Amino acid sequence: MDDDKKPETDTWYVLADGTHAHPADVGSGEDGVLKSKGGVPVALRENGLPRTSGVAVKSNKKAARAGEGARSTETKAVKPLDQQGGYATRESKAQ
Repeated sequence: MDDDKKPETDTWYVLADGTHAHPADVGSGEDGVLKSKGGVPVALRENGLPRTSGVAVKSNKKAARAGEGARSTETKAVKPLDQQGGYATRESKAQ
């Protein structure tokens, strides 16, 4: 596989509940335990180091903040043609 075609990945923390968290959303509390902003602790390996996982960059935008200000997937209502503004083509100007 060519290097150009490999998907880019980021390293994210795996949380105790099985979800992933961006490193910027994880910090250590007063007790020294790594936790997400939501308070879920980071899962640890057998050797005591934090568990991490490679996450594809393209899916990061959707998966990263699911539930935290994620964009709505609802469709917007379309305005009638006579109320739409915007770009006018030569053909529409000629009418």
